Amino acid sequence: MTYAIVCGLIAWAVVTSFMLRQVMEPSFFLPFITVVLVSSWFFGRNEGLLATALSTVVIHYFFASAVFTLALASWTEAARLLTFVLTSLLVTFLVAELRYSKVRLTATLSSIGDAVLVTDRAGRVTFLNACAEGMVGYTLAEARKKPLAEVLVLVDADSGETVDAPLRTILTSGESYQSTTHKLLTSRHGHSISVEESAAPIRDHNGKVAGAIFVLRDITARRQAQDQLNQSQKMAAVGRLAGGVAGDFNNLLTVITGYSELLRYEMSPSDPLRRFAEEIFSAAERAAGLTRQLLAFSRGHNAHAKVVDLPPLLTGMETMLTRLMGDTIAVVIMPSTALGKIKVDPAQLEQIIVNLAMNSRDAMPKGGRFVVEALNSEIKVGQ
Repeated sequence: MTYAIVCGLIAWAVVTSFMLRQVMEPSFFLPFITVVLVSSWFFGRNEGLLATALSTVVIHYFFASAVFTLALASWTEAARLLTFVLTSLLVTFLVAELRYSKVRLTATLSSIGDAVLVTDRAGRVTFLNACAEGMVGYTLAEARKKPLAEVLVLVDADSGETVDAPLRTILTSGESYQSTTHKLLTSRHGHSISVEESAAPIRDHNGKVAGAIFVLRDITARRQAQDQLNQSQKMAAVGRLAGGVAGDFNNLLTVITGYSELLRYEMSPSDPLRRFAEEIFSAAERAAGLTRQLLAFSRGHNAHAKVVDLPPLLTGMETMLTRLMGDTIAVVIMPSTALGKIKVDPAQLEQIIVNLAMNSRDAMPKGGRFVVEALNSEIKVGQ
């Protein structure tokens, strides 16, 4: 197909040269140079060489001599034809190399995983790679010649205000730019992503700024991972704090329960003040249960399995679970009356129930019921 086009261009050059021969003489070969140039630029080096060869034959046959022969009419015609051949070859190789460089540059920019936008001296978009097209929502054909501010819409993530890309500063000062603030790129379709932005000037052969190139990297996943890490670190810090407070508070409770036990032993069962000592002991025991729950939350509590009666443990968690679930979720504790005892670490069991409660709360944003029911069950393992 390309060879047919080249032949068609040669035919056009012949017709043009004949029609304008009186005007262009002795430069009737200029249309053929144009054919070589067009063939090299749009189709490549091989097509440029084909155009050179065909043009040489046509010029020799139609313009250098009346009859096609190996002998030329004069040395002048030979020099002119040789000049045409050398000029055509030079044009072919230079244009083909320029074309290859452009294709290679375009392929390189298109293969980059970051968004690349290029502007001219007036701040109009001249190039977008495939990644940039996906981010901004414009194709290269749609964005070409549009002002950069119309294609690239950036928003400050902290203030929510639209900010302009530093195009004018780059074009004026000729200095590179690296963003130090968190920005969001809003596409043509309204989608926003976190981006990392950098830019640099493009200079011509005289060193003057001829445009700018912007590179934007999608860091949405990295920002989410960083936020999750920060949240995990905060939770770990809260856990360590809770564990430390629970440990210190547990030491105080040991003193309180010890002295309340001594008071109970010193008082006779009929002493009216004995009930106050028993209330102190009971409150200290409930506080110790809260301490175990704090230790379970902080994950700083070592496993200590023991035989546990579940109903008191579950009912003791009701107040904490009610506070955890909020006002829109009802907490229902349903332990069986004939429930058997189990051997388990109470703190770890409480941690499991708390984790289930938190997951259930997230699954019921509009409210509901959180039911904890304990039943006896017989599990048969393998026959």
